Amino acid sequence: MFNQYPIGVLTIQHPDNGTMTIAEVIRTYAWHGKHHIAHITTLRKQKNW
Repeated sequence: MFNQYPIGVLTIQHPDNGTMTIAEVIRTYAWHGKHHIAHITTLRKQKNW
């Protein structure tokens, strides 16, 4: 069903960011995951874990 639509055409309603394309959602969550890993990595270095 979704194969017939380009990734930049399908949209969702994000509770904070409003209307987003699927491509935007993928980019946002990829960045978000890396952002959390950076927080954890920094904390590990600071705490010598």
